Amino acid sequence: MKRWIWNSNQPLDLNMARWAVIFMIVIGLLHKFIANDIPILAKSESGLSMPVVQDYLYDLGLSNRDPHMASTQYRAVINPVINKSAYNTDIDQILLKPMNEGHLLGTDGYGRDVLSGLIHGTATAVLVSIGAVGLALFIALLIGVISGYYYERPLRLNVWQILLAFIIIAMILPYLITELTSINPNLLIMVLPVLVGMGLWKFLNPVLGRLKMKKWEVHIHRFTDRMIEVREAIPTIFLILGAIALFRDNSIWNVALVIGLIGWGSLSRYIRAEVMKIREKAYIDAAIIQGQSTWRIISRHILPNALDPLLSIITFSFTAAILLEATLSFLGLGMPQEAPTWGSLLAQARTANAWWLAVFPGFCIFLAIASLNTIADYLQRRLDVRIKK
Repeated sequence: MKRWIWNSNQPLDLNMARWAVIFMIVIGLLHKFIANDIPILAKSESGLSMPVVQDYLYDLGLSNRDPHMASTQYRAVINPVINKSAYNTDIDQILLKPMNEGHLLGTDGYGRDVLSGLIHGTATAVLVSIGAVGLALFIALLIGVISGYYYERPLRLNVWQILLAFIIIAMILPYLITELTSINPNLLIMVLPVLVGMGLWKFLNPVLGRLKMKKWEVHIHRFTDRMIEVREAIPTIFLILGAIALFRDNSIWNVALVIGLIGWGSLSRYIRAEVMKIREKAYIDAAIIQGQSTWRIISRHILPNALDPLLSIITFSFTAAILLEATLSFLGLGMPQEAPTWGSLLAQARTANAWWLAVFPGFCIFLAIASLNTIADYLQRRLDVRIKK
């Protein structure tokens, strides 16, 4: 028989952690099919319909019809497993204990079903962490790769190339600031102009570089190093609290956007270190001698080898994003007030004499953090073994 011993550094078994993460992702993506007050499949006079799918389309802005407000009479329905909405309040069912009146885990201070709230809170944690880490990784790659590849190797640019760089920055920066401070900033719209600017530089820079003009040395790594140092000098929570105050409206995507824009510092330092190490390899020098472009060298040789050692750091970044989202929602910042999240449910345990509002959301946060930390620790140990070999 296997003997179980508590390990404070790794409280969960690796297989258990994997299944826990997979379970949370599935729950997060399919939360409306699991806990909702509208049918999954319904039959009416007009035929079969899927109101839950319509609910997803409405949330994504792809439909103007809110299925929760529909007055359609259905002849037959297939309801979700938990036929309760996480948003509906009921003053007659405030702070019901678990296993009371059909509420398996009780209700919160607004009369909302706690189990439905935990399921929808899982979706919030999953979406915020994926969006935040994705954005942070994009920024960290952009800054870390440039800083590492050109470390102590200045770019030689002529006047026209320097002017092109300033024009691209002048085009992108005001657009990003305007979108960031809008009522509903769009993450995709913010990334798109950056990609367009990178494309312009990729195609126009070689053409301008062929001009026979005096070239100036540009130590780009010094600028990126100062950016990383300034970012790391300011505590993350203070930056996030200040950035959240800039938004006129509260939404899940605003929280993901702020965490992503602020959370790239540590990632960029690790990426810079890996790129600097790979840049000294013989096969990189061989690629340069063969005349391969900088873009090809970075995309084909450096990035694939740099990202593998960073998997554990990226996993820890998901942990940090979930904790920050829970912290902000606990403080009532960033998230819409009616949005059910782990942090907002946990916050109600401060004033209410309801132990279930502390235990169940707290357990969800613990399970998510412990699972991701276990996986990150495994990835780090596997990397250490490869390095020793």
